[in-house]
Amino acid sequence: MRTLLKRAIGATSVCVVAAGMVLGANAFTKNEEMQVVKTDPELKEWHFNGTSNSEKLDASKYSEYSSEPCGGVEQTICIVLAPEDTSNPGQPNMSHQVTPGNSVASRINSAIPTIGSPSTNETVTSLRSF
Repeated sequence: MRTLLKRAIGATSVCVVAAGMVLGANAFTKNEEMQVVKTDPELKEWHFNGTSNSEKLDASKYSEYSSEPCGGVEQTICIVLAPEDTSNPGQPNMSHQVTPGNSVASRINSAIPTIGSPSTNETVTSLRSF
């Protein structure tokens, strides 16, 4: 009788552990299905048409990039990645948050410092000469 009781308890324990694993896996799967994926607005390439670095944050000095050449001495911005400004169509959204606390404008300022050499980053993808 004891052997039969031990086997019943053992089988029940195995079933409880297996059921817990199934329920846990099912809960994990449902959690993943319910997550909302936030996507950034469509990023576009914008060509800087300004004639000085003082114009680098003026969205009206940018046009959608088609095939304007970049290159030469790296003095200023050539191409930036940013979504279009819904308030000003045809211009990049300079206030768009690339990462928390870093807007397109702040990334442009980082790439073209007032002192030091210009450099590219995840927003400023190419440089050119004046």
